[in-house]
Amino acid sequence: MFNVNLYIDPATTSYIIQIAAGVLVALGTCVGIFWNKITRVFRKKKEDDAPVVKKTTQDKDKDVVIKVSHLRKTYENNLQVLKDVNAEIRKGEVISVIGPSGTGKSTFLRCLNLLEKPDGGSVIIDGVDILAPGANVPALREKMGMVFQSFNLFNGKSILENIIYAPMKLRHKTREEAEAKAMELLELVGLAEKANVYPQQLSGGQKQRVAIARALAMEPEIILFDEPTSALDPTMVSEVLGVMRTL
Repeated sequence: MFNVNLYIDPATTSYIIQIAAGVLVALGTCVGIFWNKITRVFRKKKEDDAPVVKKTTQDKDKDVVIKVSHLRKTYENNLQVLKDVNAEIRKGEVISVIGPSGTGKSTFLRCLNLLEKPDGGSVIIDGVDILAPGANVPALREKMGMVFQSFNLFNGKSILENIIYAPMKLRHKTREEAEAKAMELLELVGLAEKANVYPQQLSGGQKQRVAIARALAMEPEIILFDEPTSALDPTMVSEVLGVMRTL
């Protein structure tokens, strides 16, 4: 029998421990990579086996809230502003109409709610052709808010009264309901403290924010913005765009 005393100095022991730790880390990494690959394969197989739901043409048509076909508009002196305009706008879409001044952008928007009557074509809102004889245009307009270039606020009414007028008149809301909603909207556009002042006491940017609140008060399904910042000083443009981005 031989007795062997094995002595390993501390430096060597530390070195062996570092190597062992490195091997364990590498092994753990390999296992992790392998596991990720396995789960990815099973996940992909599950996705491949899942039924594919495709929208039919009928489903897609249900998403269309505005459909314009072959729209035409000519002013006096044979000035043709709109010629064979076609568009489909679906629920949730944000569409910008871009072009130089005088190319018919505002006319196009005004034709959508019949502030301008087209000379031809069709405008279908939620499946209803608003140019058809007997179409209930006022009811359809209630679904469509509009913010104008020049604000179009009632100067003889306070800001609060500007906002509550249409909901009370057309939606038959009580004054308490209309005022509660109006204050909520004024809070949204950052003008709650201006509820009892008059339009002439506001800046251009503030007037346009009130106009946005007034349009929202009717809880429209569609909102048309007719160059809402074109009449503003450059310093006021950002405050109106900021409100629009939150909608």
